[in-house]
Order: sequence, then structure tokens, then C-alpha cells
Amino acid sequence: MKEKITKVRTDGKIVAEISIPLYESLAEVKDAFTEAVILEKFNRINTIDLQAEERNKHVPARIGKEKKRLLAFNLCTADELIAIAGDANKLAALLDSKIPQVEEQLAANAVA
Repeated sequence: MKEKITKVRTDGKIVAEISIPLYESLAEVKDAFTEAVILEKFNRINTIDLQAEERNKHVPARIGKEKKRLLAFNLCTADELIAIAGDANKLAALLDSKIPQVEEQLAANAVA
């Protein structure tokens, strides 16, 4: 078994640091908990995982600005890229101008 130290936050403030055991085998888990506790914990996390999986089917993908810019690059024509070659500010502006189109495509893909 390993341990991980993690911060506990409330209202954006760190109120404590706690040690979290990271079990490396089922044998360690069985030694640490009763069968009823193991099943309770498993069923709780399994419920959360299944709910999240279903929820993700019904919401648009959450993609950050940098990823959207990469997708926007694929929408650029050769002429557009040649016109802004060597100017990072113009490239950023071009990519940002294509983000609405990227968002439309992402929304359409989420519906499909």
C-alpha cells in the first residue's frame, strides 16, 4: 500500500492535509475493510461513474481554448496562413476568429 498526501479545501481555503491510502491489491483492501464496506464503497463509486458516463452523452464536450485553437487551425486555408506567416499576433487573431465555427462543429457532433 502506498500513501498520497492531499489537501482538503473548503470555501477555497486549505483547511487540512490528509493521508490517503492507495491500495495496490484486492488482498490489501480485504484486510482493511469488511465485505459490506467494500460493497458500499464500490456501489457508490460505480453509481457516480455510470451517472457521469450517461451525463457526458448529453452535454457538449468541454474543450479548452488551446484545444479549440488547434481545431481552428485545421479550418484555416493555405491562403489565410500564407497571409499571416511570421506574425504570431495575426495567427492568434485568425484562430480566435474561427473558434465560433469550431464550437458550432463541436455542438453539431454532440447532437449527432
